[in-house]
Amino acid sequence: MSSVARSKPCRKRFVVFTVIVGGYDTILQPAVIDDRFDYVVFSDLPIEDSGIWQVRPVDYVTDKNWLKARYPRLNTGKVLSEYEASLYIDGNIQILSQKVYERCIELNKQGVEWASVKHRGRDGLYNEINAIIGLGWVHDYDVLDWYSFMRKDNFPDDMGLYEDNIIFRRHTESVDKVNTIWWWSVEHFGFRRDQFSLMYALWKVPEIKTEYFLPENEDAWHNDNLVLCVAHNSHKRILDKTLWEKMRDRYVRKFYSSEGWEIYYTKWFDKLIKWPCPLLAMHLWTAWIALRYDLVFLLKRALHRVFKRKRTNL
Repeated sequence: MSSVARSKPCRKRFVVFTVIVGGYDTILQPAVIDDRFDYVVFSDLPIEDSGIWQVRPVDYVTDKNWLKARYPRLNTGKVLSEYEASLYIDGNIQILSQKVYERCIELNKQGVEWASVKHRGRDGLYNEINAIIGLGWVHDYDVLDWYSFMRKDNFPDDMGLYEDNIIFRRHTESVDKVNTIWWWSVEHFGFRRDQFSLMYALWKVPEIKTEYFLPENEDAWHNDNLVLCVAHNSHKRILDKTLWEKMRDRYVRKFYSSEGWEIYYTKWFDKLIKWPCPLLAMHLWTAWIALRYDLVFLLKRALHRVFKRKRTNL
């Protein structure tokens, strides 16, 4: 680890915090520390004392580690109420530069209440959900329910998309409102991909002042040596795919980067997804694709062989 640089001490109004539950990550020591900040890690397991991180328990009882990990991250007003502002970083992120702290101070002076990192893959929430459904990263069930919920509430297409692995927050009333909606959606609906409900919560509190924490072309993985992002200790276990998911994977591989991809995601899919039962809509859509591209293909092949034999016998 590089040498630790310290600034002049003063009253601590700011905190850097992270959450490590179930040994999912190993705590990373910041390469540069700032005495204007405290450092807090919420964990359900003992963590070796490095002299930097204060270890606090996760004050939320559940047998679901993913939900337990989200409680302190989504409830800063409850777990870190003694601070004026906080910087959350995922457990697999290491601070490398003093510029990270200066950015927090700058945002606080500007009155920015929420600053996250721009998503490096997609520019909209619906596009992200479509990608998840199409590429088969996770099961479709909770994603479809959330998609349907937001469509019915007229969530806009142009809201943008944050990655929530780095979050600066001033502990204001507006931020408390966002946290409350965010936590409710995760706890009530059981959505592990909480960046979906984050965008919804920010939309529901239009008065909040937001900004990007890093430049728009940078993220936790690719930046100007401000933070380092490493792999998690353990990877998320993806359950065995259902028959329907395997079928969708087949069409994704078949049509990806071709005009067929546009056929798979058309305005008709967007209409079906608004049904009261979006999962049924997805199954019907997959069945339609199967009939259109598998059955028709087989019929064409069979007819081709029949006519080829007739021509041969002439």
